[in-house]
Amino acid sequence: MKELIELEFVLPVSPKLLYQLISTEEGLSKWFADRVIIQNENISFYWSKQRADAKILAQKECKFIKYAWNEDIEEKNNFFFEISIISTNENTTTIKITDFSEPDEKNENIMLWNTHIDKLKRAMGINQ
Repeated sequence: MKELIELEFVLPVSPKLLYQLISTEEGLSKWFADRVIIQNENISFYWSKQRADAKILAQKECKFIKYAWNEDIEEKNNFFFEISIISTNENTTTIKITDFSEPDEKNENIMLWNTHIDKLKRAMGINQ
C-alpha cells in the first residue's frame, strides 16, 4: 500500500510565477519533464523515451493543481500528486508537494522531488 509523502520548500518568488511553472506546458517543461502536452484535463509527460499520462483533477489559479496518473485512475485507487502554493508574503512562497509512494521507494521519490525542485529553482533563476 502506498504511503503519503508531503514536502515543503520556501521559494523567494510570487505565487503567480510559481503557478505558471506548475500548471502550463511551458512551465512544466522547464523543470518537471522534458516535454509536456496538455489537452483539456489530459496531460502527457515525456522523459527521454518514456511517456506518462495523467489527468488534471482540480486546480485553482495561484493556489494548487492536482493530478492523477491514468494507471491509478484505471485501477480505481485514490492516489494523486498535488502541488500547492502557500503565499506567506509578496516575496516568499511555499510550495507544498503531496504525493504517494510505495514504502520501499519513498526515499527515492523524495530525492526525485528534491531534484525536481532544484530544477524549478534554476528555471526561476534562484541561486542554490
